[in-house]
Amino acid sequence: ISKKSYEIPQISAHERRFLHKVSIIEKKLQRNRIPFEWLENWECFRVHKFIGGSEYPTYRYVRVNMEENDYSFGTEKEDLVFDGRASVVIDAVVTWVNSKAVKKEKFFVQPKKYHRGFCPTVCNNLKEAEEQKSYWERNTNFEWVIITK
Repeated sequence: ISKKSYEIPQISAHERRFLHKVSIIEKKLQRNRIPFEWLENWECFRVHKFIGGSEYPTYRYVRVNMEENDYSFGTEKEDLVFDGRASVVIDAVVTWVNSKAVKKEKFFVQPKKYHRGFCPTVCNNLKEAEEQKSYWERNTNFEWVIITK
């Protein structure tokens, strides 16, 4: 029995290196004022943002990959950015968190063949585009198509 009431656990060099890399990521996230949380079970940081007025956040993960000796940023299933330098990965995190909007798909309803005087109608969703297509096909004698951009 030791004379000390507690023992300081010995950690391996691998664990020490992992903790050092995690502390680098943590400091860089704090310095850039990125809200994050540490997920102990997954051994990664989770960052979030709210997209388009949604009440639920979208999550991305920042990881330390000890096997490849690099850092990564991505979704649960895939890494979108990975690099040996933490600053490259943190730049991608900052860009993602600060990006304002996701490009929304637009639907254009236009004649299948060119007809003078008819220009495309822009719609925000597919249902609206289908309604416009049926309206124009009823009121003209030619076929209309829906194009997404």
